[in-house]
Order: sequence, then C-alpha cells, then structure tokens
Amino acid sequence: MLRGAAGALLTLATTVFSPPAAAQSTTFVLDGLSYTSTACSAEWGRCNFTGTRRVAYGVGTQWVFRYATGGLDCNSPVFGKDPSFGKKKACYATASTLLIPPTSPYPAPLTTAQKQAARLLNQATWGATATEITRVSAMTPTAWVDEQLAKPRTTPSHFDYVAMKGPLGTSDFINAFMESFWSQAATGPDQLRQRMTFALSEIFVTSAANSAIETQPAAHAAYHDLLARNAFGNYRQLLEDVSLSPAMGKYLSHMGNQKEDTATGRLPDENYAREVMQLFSIGLWMLNQDGSRQLDATGNPIPTYGIPEVMGMAKVFTGWTFNGVQAWDAPMMNNPAITSTSQKNIVNGVVIPAGTGGPASLKIALDTLANHPNVAPFLSEQLIKRFVTSNPSRAYVGRIAAVWANNGKGVRGDLGAVIKAILLDTEARSDANLASPTYGKLREPMLRFGHWLRAFNARPTDGVWTIWNLEDPVSSLGQNPQRSPSVFNFFRPDYAPPGPILAAGLTAPEFQITHETTLTGYTNFMSWAAERGFASKILPNYAPYEAIADNAETLLSRLNIELMAGQMTDSTRQTITNVMNTLPVTLTNARKLRVWQAVFLVMTCPEYVVQR
Repeated sequence: MLRGAAGALLTLATTVFSPPAAAQSTTFVLDGLSYTSTACSAEWGRCNFTGTRRVAYGVGTQWVFRYATGGLDCNSPVFGKDPSFGKKKACYATASTLLIPPTSPYPAPLTTAQKQAARLLNQATWGATATEITRVSAMTPTAWVDEQLAKPRTTPSHFDYVAMKGPLGTSDFINAFMESFWSQAATGPDQLRQRMTFALSEIFVTSAANSAIETQPAAHAAYHDLLARNAFGNYRQLLEDVSLSPAMGKYLSHMGNQKEDTATGRLPDENYAREVMQLFSIGLWMLNQDGSRQLDATGNPIPTYGIPEVMGMAKVFTGWTFNGVQAWDAPMMNNPAITSTSQKNIVNGVVIPAGTGGPASLKIALDTLANHPNVAPFLSEQLIKRFVTSNPSRAYVGRIAAVWANNGKGVRGDLGAVIKAILLDTEARSDANLASPTYGKLREPMLRFGHWLRAFNARPTDGVWTIWNLEDPVSSLGQNPQRSPSVFNFFRPDYAPPGPILAAGLTAPEFQITHETTLTGYTNFMSWAAERGFASKILPNYAPYEAIADNAETLLSRLNIELMAGQMTDSTRQTITNVMNTLPVTLTNARKLRVWQAVFLVMTCPEYVVQR
C-alpha cells in the first residue's frame, strides 16, 4: 500500500506496446522505432538480418532490446534477462538498418550481492554510491556495520565550523550550520553515524523555526554535535545530555525555569517535562515489549502518566541555566536559588523526597525514565521507521526492544547495538519482504536530495556548501535541517494518510509532508537540480553517465542499482527509455540531455521515492 499510494501521487505516463498481426500492418512502432510486424525468430531460434539493427525480445508489453549486426540468437541469456518469465517469446528486428547504434556495451545483469549492498547503503547512509556498492558487495552486512560503528566522527565538528564562520570566514546566522550539515551528510565517511544523528534529530527535536534559537547557529551546531557524539553511545547519557543542552533548554523553555512560589501562585514551566516523557522516552501509553498497547480490564489503553507526574517532573527541571556566557557547547548548570526542593511525584510511582537538590533530583528522574519498560519498544519502533520500514512487524519491534534491554553484555540502552540489530534483522535484510505492498518507507525529501549529492559526487564550485532555505514547499523540498515546525518534527511517527493506508491500520509518517504542493515543489526542484545542480553552484559529476548515455539500457541499469537497489520495474524502465530515445545521440549535447532526463525521471518515480 505504501508503494501504491506513492504511485498514485508520483506516476510516470506509460505506453503499452503490443505488436499487431502481420495482416494489419507491415510495421509497428516499439520503443520509438519501427519494427517489422513479422517476428524474425521464435524464442531459442536465430534472428538473421542485414546491417545493424535493434532487436526486441519479449511478448505483449514486456520487452528488452539489443543491437546486433547480421543477426543474433533469440533467448534470455543473450539479452541478459527474461522479460516475461514463463511465456513464449519472440524476436522482432527494426524495419531498417540503424546508422548509429550505441557504442557503449550492454550491462551485465545486476547481481544479488550488488542489490543487497545497495539496499543496505540506502537504508543506513545518506545514499548509495557506485564505489561503495562495489566495495560493500564484497563484504557481509555485519562487517560493514561494524566498520561504520568503529569510525570516528567527521571533523571539524559543526560547532567548530560555525565558530570559523565556514571555510571562507563569511558565513553568518543559521546558514553556517546548514553548510556544515550538508557537507558532512554528502562527504562524511562516518555515514551510519550521520544517518543516526539525523534520525535522533527527528526524535529529540530542536528547531530554528519560530523559536528562541532562531538566529543562533552555534546552538544548532552544538546540539547536532551532541547527537553525533551519543549516536552509538548509551541512551541514558543521551537523555541527560539532551536535557541539559542549552539549545533544548531555550527551545522547550526549561532554561531559567523557576521553582514554585505559593505566595504568587507561580508554578514551574511544564513544557520540557511533558515532552521528555511523551516524545523522548516513554510515550503516552503503556506498551508491551513488541510495541503494542497494553489494555486495562475494560479494553482501554493505559496512560503512562498524568497531571501529577507532569507537575512533579516540571519541578525537576527548575534551576538550570547557562554554564558560562551563552556557552552553547557546555551543559547547563544548576542554580540552587531557583531550584525546587519540594517533594516530586514522577512516573512509575517514584517519589523524589523533599530536600533533594537539583542534580540529585535530575539523576533520579532520568534514571527512572531510562529504565522504564516503555522506552525500549517506544524508541526502537521509531528508529526502525527512520531506517527500514514504516510498518515493522510486532516481532521485529520485540527483537530490537530485547537488544535495547540487554545488548548481550548486560547493558541497557546501547544505541550502537540497537542500530546494528535494526539493520541486520531478517526483516531488514530478507529480499522476501520486497514483495509485500506494506513494506518499506517513503523517503523524506532531505534524504532524496542527500542521495543525489552523494550518488553523483556533487561538489560546490567554490568549496562552500551554500545549501540554504530548502523549506519552501512550492519551489524546494518543503524540509530543511533544524527547521521543523514544532517539537513534533515534520511528521509524526504514527501518522497515516487518509485512504487505504489509514483504513488498513498502517502508518506512513513521511506522507504528512507529502501532498500536491510538496510533490510539485520536489518535482520542480529535481528538474532544476538534475540539469543545473543546486543553485547552479553545487554541481554533479555526470561524466561517467554521459559516457554511456547512448545506450539507454546501460545508463538505466547503472541508475537502477545506484539509486534504487535494482528495484526498477519494467514499465518504468520502458517509460524512461522512451523519453531518452526521443533524443537521438546525433543531437548536440544529446548525451547530457539524456542523463539529465534519466536522473530526473528515476528520482521522481515511485520505485525510488518509496525505499524498500
């Protein structure tokens, strides 16, 4: 259903080709060229002709093509694939000799190892590249994940980049962080850490949009560094670092939060107290370890907390202030003068006694949250959705929650072990899941753009990654780093669009920002980027693709493996081939035009937009 919904929104026009009977016409048009209506050979025979011609092999609407001189055998091994398994096929030759056949060799069939490597890379990085697919094809998934877990963080850090105001020393405001973000996403060797950091930023959200840190690039840079530092660390430490982050303190207003005052009726701000429970740790409802909701005796879901627990947690988050003069890269410090020391009733029936100071109260509260049984299934399922599929099975969630509870060495909350388990799980690696219409996830626009940067080795002409202002849904991506509209991210993890997905009880989070406006915006954005680069300044290297652009099959085979892990359907391949063949290679700049069109059409087709 994910694939079907995406196809309804992003559909390439297709033409059905079927050779007419010989009595109806002496020729027919197939894939832009005229063919004789009488087969030159049945399957397993020999197709003979004079000169160089293109030969179609198949039946009905399913065809593959080869160029040949003088003739060729009519069978699947010769053409490199079986276009219609189980059906009797035939070969048809073009009606006339072709003067300029492709000089590029036809592609070898994609191997299982290539497809599996590309699929892993598309799940776990900002996008597969030709070089990495070749390298990872020779490795086991376990070896690649272990290699990534051991890689150090990319340098310089975002904070250092912002402090330097970029490589030219001229980047100000939020733009400096944006430059560093895209530079690391596109070129960082620690790709799994980059993707894990991005996933965490969509769960533990801070934002520049309509907030107290809108014009503070150092705040966003320091916060992103915090997430990167903890990406493979322990959840308990991550939760503490997030809670004491000045960026989070400003964003969710618990920086400078004052204790209650009975004389004036003042109560502590409850903003962060709510979100640290609802979004960052235990969620709203009690869960079983497979992520399903627990129900009470009357069949209703059981809340994880109520108003008394919110008020108790709000007292915990009083007294925290800047550690230094706007030291965005240092944790907040506690000011006892404004810290509540009254009794605090928090979740799971835990009571923090009166007289307990700020740091001690914080430790008790965060220990309680981190050890709550909900944390493992609640956050495990969200991470699965960010990397693999929007609708993991209950068993998949349960297996990852078990690793969260115990990494095999008695450690709870080992995020490195958790992401490893997510990526190596049979539900992530088995090709059998590709046949399920409910498997996979919609790629969010930022990931599509990041993949374009990586796949085509795009680089800035002046060394500065000036990628700013992507949130316009009409002319751009409708999504931008650190610019989500609220703490609830760009989309909710449990969002389901109205229609078949909602009716089936499934979720498709990214569809919350996928509608007529953003689809048009993305299509326009990719049309421009595919041809001219981003802002005509960050330019792709299409040279390897232009070298083979005279052969549509060869070019599409390469784009198929690099962009969609070999999952291009025959109908999409045929449609894009038809478009490419409207541009004869004799035209000036035909190779460039063919590549631009192919890249654009592949990156807007359903099989690409839905990652499987």
